[in-house]
Amino acid sequence: MTRPSPPPEAVLIRTVREAARIKIPVAAKAAGISVARWSQVETGAETRAGRRMAVRAPAGTLAHMAHAVGISPGRLEAEGKRPDAAEVLREILRGHEPPSPPPVPVPSPGGPPGTGPAIQRILDDPDLTDAEKQGAVALIEALRRGGGSGKTGNG
Repeated sequence: MTRPSPPPEAVLIRTVREAARIKIPVAAKAAGISVARWSQVETGAETRAGRRMAVRAPAGTLAHMAHAVGISPGRLEAEGKRPDAAEVLREILRGHEPPSPPPVPVPSPGGPPGTGPAIQRILDDPDLTDAEKQGAVALIEALRRGGGSGKTGNG
């Protein structure tokens, strides 16, 4: 089977995720999609009926993936070549998305659940929206659980 070349948005998502040392299962959970779907979008291909086919993520899916790994709308538009997904990401960052349930606090080393200097700095930052704060805290907590260290790749 020939493998199609991943599109620019897939290359960007994978590069940023790997640079941040975030494993696919952690990123997929943060984006609200399955590990399989994340992998399909990141490789730019899926297999159906034994045939390898190109995949192009819908704008909303790609925006949530970009948000999960910290890609800005400008970068998604310029490097990822997806202005449609960049616009959705701008809305996510504005907080116009329906709120998701608050993250479940996890014990932090040396402090009560959901605390620590990194989280406190995020919560105290007046330049961040509530949605941005929630996403950053969720990512830190996922990393504390061990989801963001180790090998990169498919998990």
